[in-house]
Amino acid sequence: MTDRTPQEITAEFAAMMLGGTVSHDPPNPDSPLGRMMAYVEEHGEDAITPETVRKFRDGEL
Repeated sequence: MTDRTPQEITAEFAAMMLGGTVSHDPPNPDSPLGRMMAYVEEHGEDAITPETVRKFRDGEL
């Protein structure tokens, strides 16, 4: 048996199929997600828009 839920197993399988991984660790601060989380800490969740997500993804923020 496993201590993982069916949702966790499904998420891990989906990540594998897409070439990613599921992690419970914080993201690397230099990654787009790490920079976005730091931005949210400073500016709040309402500051995140589709445009800011694009800028983080493209390395503009």
